[in-house]
Amino acid sequence: MRAAAEMLREEALAMMTFDKVKFPLHGGKPKTLRRDEFSDDDLDKARKLIADEVEVVKEELGAIDPKDYVEEWTRIHTDSWFLPTEKTFGSFEDATKGEQIVALQQDFEVTRAQMAKHIKKLAR
Repeated sequence: MRAAAEMLREEALAMMTFDKVKFPLHGGKPKTLRRDEFSDDDLDKARKLIADEVEVVKEELGAIDPKDYVEEWTRIHTDSWFLPTEKTFGSFEDATKGEQIVALQQDFEVTRAQMAKHIKKLAR
């Protein structure tokens, strides 16, 4: 399991690096970045490894209804907000009223800035 976790961490890091270069912040120009290409055989092996891992999880935790999984995933990701006072992501429900207000204010300001940027771009 530790090796799998390390491989996932490395892949996540590679994806974040790719996104950082491909979609730069602050209006920078995207750079061309080559990604590794995988053969169909490699992809089939990866699918089998994932299927094997799913079976291990099912054995340990029991079968999970896909509908329940989707509902829980949606609940967790809907409740996850950036809490500026703590400088981290956390549960909106568990945050204090003050933290919630600051988080909503920041979200509003970010959205307003994005809208202004798009309006300025469209005006050209």
